[in-house]
Amino acid sequence: GPLCRSGELGRSAHSNKRSTLGLALVALLVGGVIQLLMSSPDTRSGPSADSRAGVVFSSAQPGNCLGWPADAPDKPSFVQCRDDHLFEVAKSVGMGNFGEPCQAAVRQYLGARYDPSSRFTISVLWAGDNGGAPAADQNLLCGLQLLGPEGKPVPFKGRVAEIDQSKVWPAGTCLGLDPATNRSTDLPIDCATAHAVEITGAVSLAERFPGAPPAGSDQDAFVKDECVRMTNAYLAPIPLQATGLALKYDALSDDSWSAGSRQVACRLESPGGQGLQPLVGSVKGQPAEA
Repeated sequence: GPLCRSGELGRSAHSNKRSTLGLALVALLVGGVIQLLMSSPDTRSGPSADSRAGVVFSSAQPGNCLGWPADAPDKPSFVQCRDDHLFEVAKSVGMGNFGEPCQAAVRQYLGARYDPSSRFTISVLWAGDNGGAPAADQNLLCGLQLLGPEGKPVPFKGRVAEIDQSKVWPAGTCLGLDPATNRSTDLPIDCATAHAVEITGAVSLAERFPGAPPAGSDQDAFVKDECVRMTNAYLAPIPLQATGLALKYDALSDDSWSAGSRQVACRLESPGGQGLQPLVGSVKGQPAEA
């Protein structure tokens, strides 16, 4: 049948990137937020030491939470972690040592609550360096973000170690298609544009399995039944078989379970010979295929 665990077909591009993170950095967002990929940061003017941003970059400690005005991550300020924030600091690293891998810093920071399949992204907040070469007395902030549409950070409440990190989204969310790999970007996108996946629901394993991690077969059986039920309800009155799409999910690994993650996303996609075929428009409400 069309329902299977995508883990059997290979992890998403987002997950694959995690396993190949190197020592280098690349600009991700305006104002100096950078995600670990495969090049070096460019140069930008940084804040003065006595500015609010300067205070943040010079004094931020692990566990601090930061916010900033819209599209201005170069102007961060400290906020309460219980309130909406955009960045959780795992470690401050001197600019002279920006090659230190932030993935290792985040893994150490989260300890047993590190989920390799987390919905949170390991990122770096960078103040810039006044247009010259990186200065050893400036700091990078390694930490965690939750990315939304267009890869921009979206607010979240609570420290990552204290919340469920499961990679789930509201039913009706569409996730982008990476043209280089034909796999999901795991980032929400407008369903009217070409996308890889449409989310039909999220299954919680917490009540069914309150103790130790469930055996793989028990988890699979429970998640499969729940995903089918949720997807049929989501598509009604269109039957799943009429969509021509495959219903898939990623079962929780032992590492994710140990980190406190308890939810699994149900998704519709169109497998092709080389990855996924693009979908355009929501499947919900479309006429059934002949």
